[in-house]
Amino acid sequence: MRERGLAHSRGRSLGNGAWPLLLLCCTTASSGAPRVALVPLDSRPPCHSMAILVGQAGGAQVVTPPREWLGTLERPGDCERILEWLSAQAPRCQAAVVSLDMVTDGGLVASRTPATPAEVALGRVRQLADIRRLLPPGAPLFVFDTIQRIAPTTLDPESGDLAARIAEYVHCASEAEATGDADTVARAIRLRERVPAGALEDYYRARQRNHQINLALLEQLRQGIVDFAVLGLDDTAVYGPHVPEVARLRAVAAEWRLWDRLGLYPAADEAAMVLIARATQAVRGTRLRVDVRIVPEAAAGEIQPYEERPLADTVRDEIRAAGARWVAPGSLADLHLVVVARAPQGMAEAEYAARVDAAAARVASLAQSGRAVAVADIATVNMASRPLVGALRRHMRLSELAGYSGWGTPANALGSALAQGLQAVAGNRLRGAERASAQRANLVFLAERFADDYAYLSLVRPEVAEAQGVRGYSLRLGDHWTSVEAAVAARLIPAGEALWRQEFGHAAIDLYGAPARLRLRTFDAHLPWPRMFEVELSTTASTLP
Repeated sequence: MRERGLAHSRGRSLGNGAWPLLLLCCTTASSGAPRVALVPLDSRPPCHSMAILVGQAGGAQVVTPPREWLGTLERPGDCERILEWLSAQAPRCQAAVVSLDMVTDGGLVASRTPATPAEVALGRVRQLADIRRLLPPGAPLFVFDTIQRIAPTTLDPESGDLAARIAEYVHCASEAEATGDADTVARAIRLRERVPAGALEDYYRARQRNHQINLALLEQLRQGIVDFAVLGLDDTAVYGPHVPEVARLRAVAAEWRLWDRLGLYPAADEAAMVLIARATQAVRGTRLRVDVRIVPEAAAGEIQPYEERPLADTVRDEIRAAGARWVAPGSLADLHLVVVARAPQGMAEAEYAARVDAAAARVASLAQSGRAVAVADIATVNMASRPLVGALRRHMRLSELAGYSGWGTPANALGSALAQGLQAVAGNRLRGAERASAQRANLVFLAERFADDYAYLSLVRPEVAEAQGVRGYSLRLGDHWTSVEAAVAARLIPAGEALWRQEFGHAAIDLYGAPARLRLRTFDAHLPWPRMFEVELSTTASTLP
């Protein structure tokens, strides 16, 4: 085992003496909580630790396979072992949420390669029928799978260059086929010459197998083995090889009348959280209502980065997949979701800044009147919007929010904020110790979102990358992993502690009818994979009367 060095030695106690009741460190929900078995997409935080906390925020107990079975950036997960684990867990769970990418190929990265033969992968899909029979009567089985993204996975500069050439070619070829434009056709021919034939053959072989798996999932839906499924378009665009695949999937879904049990929209890393929110509502027999405000309003009709449809359509589909209902403005709502997008084309910078500030003021007003409000920060891809976070902090304490997300693609951030907000509502409806536990989990998750999406992604990561000479956030760090991780911890841990003191130090939970304040005990950070793209946070806090 390699040494984690500073990243773990910096995680420390922030006070002296005995700690009061109810210590939190990603605590397990109480024994009476709904038990949800989760097979994650992979071992990254959004797919694993964040999904567990989202479950706890709604009073659910999310159980997962041992993390080492889920693989790493370069090592696929252990599919057979995970299927055995799921079979053992199913009889004791009230719901199951399963990633087909993990079950069939060993995770998202592995699914983009042709390593797993199609017949092996499809055999693993068929084992879902056995899982279905092992679940208790009435326990739902929710499954998500990805429609392969345009670009292959980038691991190092050499593979990154090849991945870029493949992505550029297949995108251009799709556009040429769709439009027939002579210049585009000529450009596609030139780009094809820059891609080795073997690499392109591997690319399309993986796509073909994955499309067969997508279709097999629809068959599982048709047979009633799966109760609800999400087919997520991973990092997509208007043109690409996914277009004919999606057309066929849509035709099959329409022929088999599956649309009431199927979501097909931009999604990947956030899908587990969305389906955990759905599972929580399903087990409790509720369907929460969501009031949505998209800021600026004109963004509702625009296509966001890495997507292929108007934003409003993605919002609608994420809400439906989460088992909730989008209600008309002014209607009675359980959750208010504010989606802050980038400035629409042609909007002046000053006008956009005014819209963002007004949105933050509205969020504060709703929260301070006792409404549950979640903010999906999709203004900037793969990081929080510094102007939006600044505006929120001017108008309110961040701890007053029910949910927030600014990581990943627009669909990632949207689904994450939505799921957390719905779970916060569900958690607040509990009583006694279960209510206190859910509220604690949600506050810790909220604090970690700002420490991650804002402090790390927007501030610390670019600073460390520049100082350490890191060429790309997704590239392997190799021998520099330890030093880069130490540099991240040296900057991020103090920043996370400061955010807690400023924004969460006065937050209180309902402890048997009396307010109890949370006090930060430890805050730790490390790089879970040998790259800078994501960070793993670990927070412990205790209650004070």
